[in-house]
Amino acid sequence: MRYWHGNLWRLTTYYGPQFVKPYVKSSKNDAADAEAICEVMQRPSMCFVPTKTIEQQDIQSLHRIRSQAVARRTALGNQIRGLLIQGHYSQVHSLHS
Repeated sequence: MRYWHGNLWRLTTYYGPQFVKPYVKSSKNDAADAEAICEVMQRPSMCFVPTKTIEQQDIQSLHRIRSQAVARRTALGNQIRGLLIQGHYSQVHSLHS
């Protein structure tokens, strides 16, 4: 993917964290991460992570929003069920019935 930076076009490449992690020599900090990334960049056979298109990012966003909505609905149902059980209502059913 190309980014415009000042008067230069820069070609950026992405490396997966699973490929960089073996090259981290010391504790996890920015300097150690930068050194590991430089080490990976010097390897000609290293795999790059392909960039996502705008459409793929949009679909991923929709899936994330739906997943959060389902989690909120489940949490709310569990909260209501807990309050009803605490109030001694014995006939508590699932959300779908």
